[in-house]
Amino acid sequence: MALYEINHLTFTYPLHPIPTLQDINLSIHKGDFVLLFGPSGSGKSTLLRQLKKEVWPVGERTGTLVFEGQLLEHLPNDKSASRIGMVFQNPDQQIVMSTVYEELAFGMENLGFDPKEMQRRIGEISTFLGINHWLYKSTSELSGGQKQLLNLASVMTLYPDVLLLDEPTSQLDPIATQNFLNILGRLNEEFSITIIMTEHHLEEVFPLVDMVYVLEKGMLTYTGKVREAIYTLYKKDVASLMGYLPSVSRLYMQIEHEALASQLPLTPKEAKVWFDKLPEEYFHPLQLELASPSPSEVPILLSCQDIYFQYTKDSPLVLERIRLDVPMGAFLAILGGNGSGKSTFLKVLAGILPALKGKIKTKASIGYLPQNPMALFHEPTVLSQLQNALPQKLSQDEEDELSKLISFLSLQPLLEHHPYDLSGGEMQKVALATVLLTKPDLLLLDEPTKGLDPYFKKQLAQYLNALLQQGKTIIMVSHDMEFVARYATLTTLMFSGKLLSLQPTTAFFSNNVFYTTSIHRTVKARLPHAITLEEVNHLVRN
Repeated sequence: MALYEINHLTFTYPLHPIPTLQDINLSIHKGDFVLLFGPSGSGKSTLLRQLKKEVWPVGERTGTLVFEGQLLEHLPNDKSASRIGMVFQNPDQQIVMSTVYEELAFGMENLGFDPKEMQRRIGEISTFLGINHWLYKSTSELSGGQKQLLNLASVMTLYPDVLLLDEPTSQLDPIATQNFLNILGRLNEEFSITIIMTEHHLEEVFPLVDMVYVLEKGMLTYTGKVREAIYTLYKKDVASLMGYLPSVSRLYMQIEHEALASQLPLTPKEAKVWFDKLPEEYFHPLQLELASPSPSEVPILLSCQDIYFQYTKDSPLVLERIRLDVPMGAFLAILGGNGSGKSTFLKVLAGILPALKGKIKTKASIGYLPQNPMALFHEPTVLSQLQNALPQKLSQDEEDELSKLISFLSLQPLLEHHPYDLSGGEMQKVALATVLLTKPDLLLLDEPTKGLDPYFKKQLAQYLNALLQQGKTIIMVSHDMEFVARYATLTTLMFSGKLLSLQPTTAFFSNNVFYTTSIHRTVKARLPHAITLEEVNHLVRN
């Protein structure tokens, strides 16, 4: 008997003329690790929320949802709460208590657990997940990665049979992401916990999963085992889905003329074994050279001299002795772990937070996109939100610019919606449009690709490149290694409030072990300076 049986599920939100989910049919078995993916707005989060009745969205639902042979709506509340756990995209939205211990106890207290049983479970789960040394910390002191791990631990104290995860790594740095996914893999392998997750960053997720489900425009368009799914979707060559497939798998299929699904590599380790055996005649004689530094004659648009910042007089320094010169027309990416000070630095540059010491010199007009796009929303509809970013009396050129931006970002179907009712990716698009309409010379972007699907990321990159061609300058904080490697011209790393190693992007990724791409890990022995799939394709004969 399947754990979940979903039959002819259709769901429509209030006031929406078109169903968000249309005639969904699928079975999920105990112990499966299921990946659910598809373009932004395809209904992934809505489908995931259908699997736990406590978080059912308001709307009209038809069809049946069965959990272990019982209609989900008839599952007793205590069983539903304990057996089906859910971890959301934003770590802060799930934490309700002030200390880690209280947060771990919260769910069990609500279900009436004996205090001794609560203590035993907290001790067991916190030790297994490696969080026992910060049990008595304030939850406000935790980094984004620690908060997400705490959310997982809180769910796990109830010994769930199912874990539902809605883009759980979207706000985590690469190392925290890998640690979080490794734990999910252990929970699935060692305890047969069924895991159903949505994700946009899939390089590290594909090696863990058994089954793949693809959603497009609210419909389930593909179901299959992981290698067969990647192989089939690659052969179909659907532009909106190609970017989801692991870069090492695409590399194999682009080079290997007799590619087999059974031999498809999912990890850099698997791909490296194959790549290192390629005959020399596969490689072009030219070698990719490291990009040279920006010419010294390019004017400096922004200069930071010994910037310090702390939130209170008694708190530790968040930023310390930051020196940075950003040339006009550069696309600078700032990488680093959660809590290293990246977002704080952008706020200081934007003038939202005052520097404790130091000088920031720039004559540029600044546009700032915060990590939480909801901070920009003050109007009841998307259209009024965008119109509010422009002068009250619009010229014809400004009306044309607004229309072009709405078209480019595919915002037309969302114009009459409240911004708070949008998906995470849709919110990000509206927030970006709000900032771009102010026509800044210097664009400060805090995690602009968060919640965006790969297809739109490529479109976003094209738009940002067009801005660069117009003489704009971009500083972006990001955890998205693949996006940075492809499009940024300069990259630096923030560690403990300090900026380290400002370099051209190719040099930066070529010299790193952890902060680099899957492609570079695969090919570095033979192509030491190649960091993207496109670069490898340029150097290898297909």
